[in-house]
Amino acid sequence: MNEYAQQIIELYKHPLNFGKTEDADIIKIGINLSCGDQVSMYIKLKAKSLELKDEIESISFEGTGCSVSVASASLLTEMLKGKKLEEVLGWGTMEIEELLGVELGPSRLKCALLPLDTIQEGIREAKSLKLKGQN
Repeated sequence: MNEYAQQIIELYKHPLNFGKTEDADIIKIGINLSCGDQVSMYIKLKAKSLELKDEIESISFEGTGCSVSVASASLLTEMLKGKKLEEVLGWGTMEIEELLGVELGPSRLKCALLPLDTIQEGIREAKSLKLKGQN
């Protein structure tokens, strides 16, 4: 077994930043309908304005899923701390595969992207709600 596969299994067994953040500014649930993976992402911002320059202060997750989905969520929660929302919205397949250290087939890639897609959707929804509230 290569070191990346071993890392994925270890993160599945002992995920980083697993748990609910009670004072999160953004909470979003994502579901992969094709396999049943589910993830809840909790994001606390340094500033509360939801501007694209805002930074992620802390991020955590809860959920159930395959080893790839859980490992992806675990690594993302580590990598996205301190990142600006604009940068997070620019992440995609390449960043996830780099993070995991493996190239994935289409079905596994969908699992790996679930946490990122959920985070990005949560950011966009929170910004949209804030903009609607200002009108």
